[in-house]
Amino acid sequence: MILKTSKLALIFFIFLLISPSLLASNSHTEAMNNERLHKLIKRIDLQAKGQLGYWQIQYKNIPVFIITDENANRMRIISPIESAESINRQKLYRMMQANFDSALDARYSIAKDKLWSAYIHPLDELSTKNFILV
Repeated sequence: MILKTSKLALIFFIFLLISPSLLASNSHTEAMNNERLHKLIKRIDLQAKGQLGYWQIQYKNIPVFIITDENANRMRIISPIESAESINRQKLYRMMQANFDSALDARYSIAKDKLWSAYIHPLDELSTKNFILV
């Protein structure tokens, strides 16, 4: 499976390492929005850069971008994995297959000559638990 073989694809699971105590503060009845997400991101990484709707954090020297659109009700977490030129045909085929049948909210994509991991979720349905377990 691609997620197991790619060193940096584990970005989807960054927040698994974060203390479970962050879960206690979420009200599952209150919709997520940029302000709530901003507070959560700052609790996770005091050095987070950005503004409401666009944040960048570092995880083990890997840039992770969190982008939201409240009007479209979308949140995505993206991170570069490797150069797109280094992807062989077999690996690309398997990633496209995973995008179709097994990746669920996680996806692979190519942009700016890089392979990216992307986790996409409806923003207002996002709970603290969903966000942390990414």
